[in-house]
Amino acid sequence: MKDTYFKLCIHTILYLNNDEFVINSELKKVLYNKFKSALTDKKCELLAIGGSDNHIHLLYTQSPFVSVHETILYLKDNTMNCYKNQDIPADIPDLAWSDGYYAYSVSEYMLEKVQKHIENQEAFHTQMTFEDEMLNLNRLHNVDTSECEYKEYKENFDVFHWGYT
Repeated sequence: MKDTYFKLCIHTILYLNNDEFVINSELKKVLYNKFKSALTDKKCELLAIGGSDNHIHLLYTQSPFVSVHETILYLKDNTMNCYKNQDIPADIPDLAWSDGYYAYSVSEYMLEKVQKHIENQEAFHTQMTFEDEMLNLNRLHNVDTSECEYKEYKENFDVFHWGYT
């Protein structure tokens, strides 16, 4: 059989290097357009995007022609280049993505739940910090977080009460 069949959905989280920087609604609009354009450049399809004041979640289908890591580096570079192209108002400080990122594969079965979570990021983060969300995602995906302290949630707020599980 010569044909290749490929579908890999990736949930990526990019976070800022500077804890004091805030991604406001004006900047989100610009960044979301840049992310969509960058994913199209890499032959990926954006399925969902959302974020809060210090990070952005993306759900997309990964192209079989480039690695996940290469796609993520391209996303970071492309959005930082919007300053050079003056797509961002001058009064907004330079964007500095952290060197790291989070990336998880998502099954077809979980796509809708992950999409809803990504689209509801602002409301979600009124109840959970970014750090705790990442610890929970790592735990859910069996990523070793032995160097991090995991915080259990009680009182109707067990791990991913919002339906990710």
